[in-house]
Amino acid sequence: MAMQSPSQQTLNTYGNGKAKESRLWLRLVDVNDDKSVDCGRQQLIQESTELMNIFGAILRNGKD
Repeated sequence: MAMQSPSQQTLNTYGNGKAKESRLWLRLVDVNDDKSVDCGRQQLIQESTELMNIFGAILRNGKD
């Protein structure tokens, strides 16, 4: 696999950080025991985790 340019690596690192930050804030949100809001929040937490996994894989594979 081809190495990433420094700018690509920077963008992937930035994206990974933003996904991580979003997940943190979503976990801190108080949903006042509203099941529908909590369900949506859990889905967004899952999506941010998946994005972190994707960015992490890109960063790992780009260092080869």
